[in-house]
Amino acid sequence: MNATESAITLALWLLGPVLLGPIAEELYFRGELLPRIPAGPWMAAAANAGLFAAYHIWQPYAALTVFLFALPIAFARARLGASMVLCTTVHCLVNLSMLVAFLTHSTTR
Repeated sequence: MNATESAITLALWLLGPVLLGPIAEELYFRGELLPRIPAGPWMAAAANAGLFAAYHIWQPYAALTVFLFALPIAFARARLGASMVLCTTVHCLVNLSMLVAFLTHSTTR
């Protein structure tokens, strides 16, 4: 892969899984779905995190990690009224850290 192809690939990874994916997921899971779960904040957050983990079924090895990642974000939104900007920013940063870890690991082999 030449430098141009590498730059385009990196840009697409940053645009998709690091920016647009988290925005869409947060708008749906924390913005639309969470307020419609008829339960108290803890149960609604747990149900929301469970649904979020189920949505990521394409990576079953990470189901527990995804659930544990989503739980505090869902709780912060449900109980504390955290803004969608905060939830989305945290999600983007977590995805960015995963991308950096992947790139670091794949280039050190």
